[in-house]
Amino acid sequence: MIRKLFICFLACVVWVTSFAQEESVSKQQINQIKRDPSFLYSEATDETAEKALDAARTMLMVQVQEYLESNQKTAMLNDAIKQSIYTKTGSLEMMRGTQHRVFVYVQKSDVNALFGIQQQQVLAATSPISPRSGQVEEMKEKKQKAQSLMEVAERKEQTDADADPYIARGSTHPAGHKAVTDPGLPTWQMETIEKLLDCRDVNEVRANLNRMKVEYKIEKFGIPDKCSSPDSAFWLIFSQDGSVNTVLGPGSKERVSFRDMTTTELDNYKGMNAIWFNFAN
Repeated sequence: MIRKLFICFLACVVWVTSFAQEESVSKQQINQIKRDPSFLYSEATDETAEKALDAARTMLMVQVQEYLESNQKTAMLNDAIKQSIYTKTGSLEMMRGTQHRVFVYVQKSDVNALFGIQQQQVLAATSPISPRSGQVEEMKEKKQKAQSLMEVAERKEQTDADADPYIARGSTHPAGHKAVTDPGLPTWQMETIEKLLDCRDVNEVRANLNRMKVEYKIEKFGIPDKCSSPDSAFWLIFSQDGSVNTVLGPGSKERVSFRDMTTTELDNYKGMNAIWFNFAN
């Protein structure tokens, strides 16, 4: 009997030692990947390995999107593209107490090959370049021209706002619409909406929504055709130039427009691109 107990004890010691060594190796691999600039990576911790892997992959897609933008490459990461990236993705899993920790990573070279990014582009996006003596005046001239164009655009934006309150950011209140002083949302939800309003385009919106989903602020989001309950959803409305026009609150008829804090209706934005989302409870 004592012999059997001793054998069981030795087996447990061997298993624990093996598990500890395996976890130590995983941590070493993770640290090596984090220090290597040729990788994109992300990690997540959740109650199941499946949930942790899903969250880590979502965050990795955010990293890929930002990497593409840094190389002047615009691409929508649809399901087919994501699957192509997943085939090149490695993962490491370990326990953190009772929670599962999953670390996922992909080599930038694999992303470059998938999206046709040349090495010269990567170097141009990541390496600082000092202007040659003959370029200084040219750069100043370009900067002055850009400033002039911005001033013209700002004047046009103000003109458009006077003509149509639904086109420009910071528009005046539409006639007959009431001002809203308190939409009745928690502070964290108002801060989330403000962050979405500050996004430059749909790619930045999607990146933020993915990040907010991982942070359990957003429960789900999608395109209009996939919205099962339009009245209970928040709606991100985009202008024709791709910028964020406004965020609309839920409502069967009257809604809050969070850009100018007035009441409006979803029908006023027919024909404009939109993404719906629901906050997590």
